[in-house]
Amino acid sequence: MYGINTGVTNPADFGMPEIAISGFNSLGGNHGWPLLTTPNSTYQFMDNISYAHGKHNIRFGGEFRRGGTNNQRDRYGKSRIQFSGGGCAFAGSSPLEDFIAGCARRGRIFVGNSVRHVTMISSGAFVQDDWRVSQHLTVNLGMRYDLNRVIHEDNNNLANFIPYDAQGKFSTTAALGIKQVGKGIDAPYHGDHNNFSPRLGLSWDPWGRGKTVIRAGGGVTYEIPHLAVFLGQNGVNNASTAGINVIPTAASTGIPGANGTIAASAVNVSGSSLNWSLAGPVFNTSIDCSATPCDILGVDQNLRTPYVQQLIDLKNAPAGDDPVAHTRRMQAVVDEFMGKVTALLRERKALLDQLHFPLEACVRLLGLAIDRVVQQGMTGAEWEVPDELLVLFPDDVRAYFRPRQATQTPRPATYI
Repeated sequence: MYGINTGVTNPADFGMPEIAISGFNSLGGNHGWPLLTTPNSTYQFMDNISYAHGKHNIRFGGEFRRGGTNNQRDRYGKSRIQFSGGGCAFAGSSPLEDFIAGCARRGRIFVGNSVRHVTMISSGAFVQDDWRVSQHLTVNLGMRYDLNRVIHEDNNNLANFIPYDAQGKFSTTAALGIKQVGKGIDAPYHGDHNNFSPRLGLSWDPWGRGKTVIRAGGGVTYEIPHLAVFLGQNGVNNASTAGINVIPTAASTGIPGANGTIAASAVNVSGSSLNWSLAGPVFNTSIDCSATPCDILGVDQNLRTPYVQQLIDLKNAPAGDDPVAHTRRMQAVVDEFMGKVTALLRERKALLDQLHFPLEACVRLLGLAIDRVVQQGMTGAEWEVPDELLVLFPDDVRAYFRPRQATQTPRPATYI
């Protein structure tokens, strides 16, 4: 290993250690490696149904997702040796002088096996109604429920620090402390089963001409937690441990009251305990949390699923602006854009004629498209084109907007 015997014995961690000299770029490997997340898989099943009836367009559906990975993250697996100066080699020595003298300030090294076979299951269901109340007003009402199950490891090699006593009260004297799944706790944390997310939207057409619309909306959106949140503290500068997968629980690690089987952790070593020499090994690769405290990652037992709450607000008008005045300004912008595009189409009339696209029909279709974007945004929702306009276009264009027209299939429901 580049002539440096760090004491590492796991082949996955072989390589040059990170040598950090304060004030200089680090030499050697990255202390966040090795990181292996293969093989991994995500199985997803989902189905949505849309049913149109009268003034209502009702959609409902659900999904099931199972994600898993074989994860190995030996943070500080190749080790890290720091030279930070401050008089290690001699009074007033600099970091570079300490490095030349071989006087390290501290070190860190990962010890043990971090390989974990983890999975997480998520599911959700929703129902939504787009209600055309009148020619001027459309109301969107919806509700979604999401359930993200607790992270699971095939061999229960996950743990957590629990600062509560047996009655669930926070305690500095009778806390349960570090517990491994299957040996005092059933899961690293409790599941969050209250993830209901309502949705509300309003669409108001002031004059009922389909030219301009003012929209407002709001709702709650829940996030599916990533496995990496629990297995790797990415971007955390001072993190020594990868996550709840390498919290030491074995009696050999010196953890008070330990009754588990996990003997893996990143170990902090003082400079005086390092053997920075050609003979080595630099580190004594063992875990003794009673001699030097081990860093761990704790997760709140009542962990909530992260969510975003968007309050209802006018989307087309700045705060404090007169909606009517803003609508008129928006109409002016749309009219200007429509005029420029229409002029461009007229310049390309010869090409349109070759494609059998009538110019005036193209202008009308473009106007409908712009109105739809203004009213509904860039969504995948269906939009209607009048038959009297479609008949002016070739068959392939009509088939695009009326895919079922050739077979005369009735459309009481649309499956998407």
